[in-house]
Amino acid sequence: DPAVRVGGPNITVATRTDGATTSDSEVTVGSTVWYTVVVTLPEATLTGAELELELSAGGVVALESVESVVASDGTAVTSSVAGALGSPPSSGATVSAGSALLDLGVLRNADDDNGRPETLTMVVRGVVRHVDASTPARGDSVTATAEVRSASAIGAGDVSATATVSVLEPTVTPS
Repeated sequence: DPAVRVGGPNITVATRTDGATTSDSEVTVGSTVWYTVVVTLPEATLTGAELELELSAGGVVALESVESVVASDGTAVTSSVAGALGSPPSSGATVSAGSALLDLGVLRNADDDNGRPETLTMVVRGVVRHVDASTPARGDSVTATAEVRSASAIGAGDVSATATVSVLEPTVTPS
């Protein structure tokens, strides 16, 4: 029997900072860092859909808020969680220091134009903080892992991507 397979979602994550350093992958204590997660959606319905950004251990970057969740086509891409799509989302987002979770419920991409991919973009803001006398140390890094999950049997299942920022704190030694 022939089989038809609908491709699953793709995901990317990128960082940008407040300009305290010359690179969007380098931060200092007090810097603001924004994580931009972009999910390219299949033309399908994903049930139990969640989008999560999770930081590696250490507490160097504390996530503060989900600033926006925007669909590239606001009429074709819908969520069953009222208010989950917005700037900022009015519901569905849970933020702790180390993670941001967006409950999308039933996420539907009703578009049928294969030439134009539909995306969902989530922007999460965090701040680099001083944890203790030795944290962060120069060269410490924080890896953010973005993952889209769904209970649907679409594509390969859960997909993820990562981005890393490095701390550029000066080394001070008394003379």
